[in-house]
Amino acid sequence: MEATLYFVPGLSYDPLRRDAAASITAVSKESGLDVPAILINPARDPGLTLALECVRLIESCKDLAAARSAHSSIRDTIAGDAFVCNKMIEMYGLRCASVEDARRLFDGMPIDMRNSHTWVLMISACYKNGRLDEARSIFDAMPSPNLIACNAMISAHSHAGDLPGADEIFRSMAMHDLVSWTAILSAYTQRGEITGAAAIFEAMPERDSIAWTALLSAHAQKGQLERALEIFQSMPQRNLVSWTALLVASSASGEVERAAAIFDRMPQRDWIAWNAMISAYAQGQRLRDAKSLFDAMPQQDLVSWNAMLAGYSQNGHLRETVELFHAMPKRDLVSWNSLVGAYGLHGDVRSAELAFRAMPEWNLVSSNSMLTAYSQGGKIQGALAVLDAMPERDIVTLNAIVSAFASQGFTDEAKKIFDAMPERNSLSWSALLVAYAAASGAESIDHARFVFDCIPERNIITWNSLLFAYTRQGLMIAAKKLFDGIPERNLVSWGAVLSGLARSGDHSSAIEAFHAMKLEHLPDATSILSVLISFSHDGDLFQGRRLFLSMGMDFGVDPTKEHYCCLIDMLARASFLHEAKDLIRIMPFVPTAREWVCLLAACRSHKDGAMAAEHVLVKDPGHGATYLAFQLKPEPNYQAQHSFRPKAPSSLESTTLCLRRYHHQA
Repeated sequence: MEATLYFVPGLSYDPLRRDAAASITAVSKESGLDVPAILINPARDPGLTLALECVRLIESCKDLAAARSAHSSIRDTIAGDAFVCNKMIEMYGLRCASVEDARRLFDGMPIDMRNSHTWVLMISACYKNGRLDEARSIFDAMPSPNLIACNAMISAHSHAGDLPGADEIFRSMAMHDLVSWTAILSAYTQRGEITGAAAIFEAMPERDSIAWTALLSAHAQKGQLERALEIFQSMPQRNLVSWTALLVASSASGEVERAAAIFDRMPQRDWIAWNAMISAYAQGQRLRDAKSLFDAMPQQDLVSWNAMLAGYSQNGHLRETVELFHAMPKRDLVSWNSLVGAYGLHGDVRSAELAFRAMPEWNLVSSNSMLTAYSQGGKIQGALAVLDAMPERDIVTLNAIVSAFASQGFTDEAKKIFDAMPERNSLSWSALLVAYAAASGAESIDHARFVFDCIPERNIITWNSLLFAYTRQGLMIAAKKLFDGIPERNLVSWGAVLSGLARSGDHSSAIEAFHAMKLEHLPDATSILSVLISFSHDGDLFQGRRLFLSMGMDFGVDPTKEHYCCLIDMLARASFLHEAKDLIRIMPFVPTAREWVCLLAACRSHKDGAMAAEHVLVKDPGHGATYLAFQLKPEPNYQAQHSFRPKAPSSLESTTLCLRRYHHQA
């Protein structure tokens, strides 16, 4: 098949200088003319054949080294050929991200040889590689900037977040087209200037789906989901981008159910939509749904794997994080950072260190992840060592250091770092607030309240931090008043109140709060644990047992070891000792001294106490409370002399039978 080029009537053509010869896309960009293209057959015009071969060679390059090699081999051939030079500039600046090579070729071209497309390519190469000033200097040097060049420069300023610069170019233009209007609209929306963006949108003589989607995304990024939905419903035509923008907006706002409904209604889906929905489920702690969607994808890409990995990591599922990480066909820095973060969140600082050292390279997020792991593990010296080795730092870095000192009770040091921070965000204030909230004493509560009152813009984290300070100190009246004033309560808010009520002994109020909570949110593992504790202390075995058995089916929460321990305590308190023993034996966790101590506490007035004590001493020979409880005298080789081998379980009561049935179904 013969290769083809296109020629636009009205533009001069010379086989030795093919200024107008280009592909249909390049010509339309270069000329801006809406005219039919006429096919040129190179077999009838041999002068085109050499240019075509040069273009094929350039477009076959996969990296910068290949591009330089190709350029070296055709350097003399392309001299004086604007079309092929433009292809080479595009290869260097846009595909290989080498502005230096592109600029060297551009500067070597005679001024009269450069056409408008040459200038636009060079401007685009500069701004897409973060060189706005250089892009602007090239634009200012252009003999007569045309509409396409001006549009490119608006995009350059917009890309760099320079709204005044974009606005200046737009207002200086003699005429605008749809691209101009859309570019300036994007400049406003990317800066979050909703009012200005709306004014631009209303002034547009015509709008396309890009303009509609830009305005929709702007409202969504500001959290104005209802307005974004109104814009979506008003769109004359919706495409994949607009559907995905609304899906991403719903996901970012925490509206998981709405995001799922949008995902189900989408006429078609791309990888962005699939990955956004996986992230929405993961961020909403619906990891089962996220995994089901992940498995149902036609094909997972690296973003899909990382979205699932981040969901496990951020929700504290260490085992699943590690398994998925090792199952990944390909990994990048995002994958490694999730692994380090998972270890840090789990308190496994040693494994976080090993993963950090095994990384092929580090970036700022990597260092911050390790710093946060040290911070959460209370390893201040390790955190400071990472800080000293970091080539750059950001606000996340300093927030982690403040949190590191705060977690160890060094409130004065945390305050000094906070005061020295060049900028602060809500997390900075929250870190300092948490430092005072975690400290004991009335003075720390006063400091926490003072910091709370000074916060310029409160979010749910700051509200919950002060709420935890009150509940930790047992100030439930102040906590209740603060809780009622929270604009939008989340699971953490309810969890703080429930744990505070349970800890203070007001178990009936904790149970009432739990029922009220279910009207707003599905309970999580922490809130269920607080209520189980309250049922146990209230002696309500029936309600406690029913909640335990239904938590998986009703709320999608699998019982943890703490939940089992609570039910064991509940059964033992109610004198169901055999059922408590059987539950210890069949639970899907290796029993430790802790579970047998729960039974031992209730057994002090029963003949089974000695049996429970024996189990405790096998697990922990030095457990002093056991000796005190039964006036036992510790023997040096107790564990060796009394190795425990559990007997086959006898006939079990209803609780253990139900649990076996539940685990079989799961």
